[in-house]
Amino acid sequence: MPTHNEKALSGVAGQLFNGLARGVSVLAGVTLVALVVLVVAEIVARSLFNTSLAVVEELVGYFVVLLMAWGAAMALRKNDLFRVSFIADLLPPALERASRVFYILTAIVVCCIFAWRTADLVASSFSRGKISQTVMETPLWIPQLALPVGFAVLALFLLEHLMLAIRPTERRDS
Repeated sequence: MPTHNEKALSGVAGQLFNGLARGVSVLAGVTLVALVVLVVAEIVARSLFNTSLAVVEELVGYFVVLLMAWGAAMALRKNDLFRVSFIADLLPPALERASRVFYILTAIVVCCIFAWRTADLVASSFSRGKISQTVMETPLWIPQLALPVGFAVLALFLLEHLMLAIRPTERRDS
């Protein structure tokens, strides 16, 4: 399967998906830097001052979830996710394309269901005023928001893959 750069959408749709990807990449980069800074600060605090910052474990946990969601979305967009393709490679091109479209549609539906259900979780936590049982007492809807946003971004990048999969193939005999 070609990489994303070899098969990109053009026009407004391509610009929107590229902008979304840049935004997700920047957010993931900032999150990773913040995670590393927090871990280093905790190491320094423990090693030099024999104390803990107390909030680092909670924040690092939240950041790991964010990185997982954004990293999965970017890996999907770049076709870097693990893929077992030995069956698809045996199929005739038309059937392989149809199976790919079916897979993408199924994945979009699953991501939309997960986004919807996790958005319900966020709304429930918000309306009930649930907070973490930690020193920070973080309102739980804030870190939980990473889930519906992550699934929505995955669904959008799957939509991009669907648009690429269903566009007419280029004729080579011209």
